[in-house]
Amino acid sequence: MRLFQPFVAGLHRLESMWLYVSRGTGYWGPPLRLGAPAEITLLELQPSPR
Repeated sequence: MRLFQPFVAGLHRLESMWLYVSRGTGYWGPPLRLGAPAEITLLELQPSPR
């Protein structure tokens, strides 16, 4: 499955950008969400120091 979805959940660095992946609804195929933990995401964006 990693071939199609290399990042399943969490914060990842992809070349020069940051990528956050939420587990979301767990929908990929039949509309089921089995064995996926519940999560709430809170992102606090701050300006970068220059």
